[in-house]
Amino acid sequence: MRFDPIVLKYSQFQNKPFIFGSRREVVMLPNYLFEELKDLPDAQLSFRQQVMETLNGKYTGLGKNVTPLAESVKNELTMNINITLAILQDEIRYAVEEGIGNCADWTSIKIFDKLLRIVALASGRIFVGRPLSRDEEWIKLTVNYTVDSSNAVKDVGKIKPWLRPLLVPFIPSIRKAMEYRRKVAAKLKPQLTEMIEAAKNVKKIDDDQHFDFVPSDQHTLATWSMVSR
Repeated sequence: MRFDPIVLKYSQFQNKPFIFGSRREVVMLPNYLFEELKDLPDAQLSFRQQVMETLNGKYTGLGKNVTPLAESVKNELTMNINITLAILQDEIRYAVEEGIGNCADWTSIKIFDKLLRIVALASGRIFVGRPLSRDEEWIKLTVNYTVDSSNAVKDVGKIKPWLRPLLVPFIPSIRKAMEYRRKVAAKLKPQLTEMIEAAKNVKKIDDDQHFDFVPSDQHTLATWSMVSR
């Protein structure tokens, strides 16, 4: 009978920390240490830094700590979670009906492509709001960026660290992902003026209710990020 290597390690070290893996070492910790570790400052134990390293963020641009976005998630998103969930449920309902529909009988579909579109619509509604989130070019950019960014993470990981500064700029998936980011920025630019005006209006309202009177399509992370700056 064969045992999973990590199971064997656990049985060997019991309730003690241990290092697992050869190519990429991972520190495995027993549960009783979590309470102590979760309150450590980022300078000692950083989840964000780990995400950056896992996603090869230095080269892919993924996992970077964007302070306004992080603050809007921590503050405004938490304050407006009920509104956000209602918007998200509405968009997922629309996306499923539009992408899959009411199938009267067994129907063959490419589920991966459908799920990518559903996620693109739902995330777009939360990030930038309508009508941009339902724009076909925006959806295509979002889906393609997701796919090529995922490929870029893997492609960078295949290159030895000391060669990455020289070779990464020429990786096709990296170049595609960067091109998508430029197109997204250009697509978003006309809507930024409206978001800035919405953010100004939000600031004029009492802090305890400053999102209560914002139209539902302006309840977006982009707007909240501007408010938190």
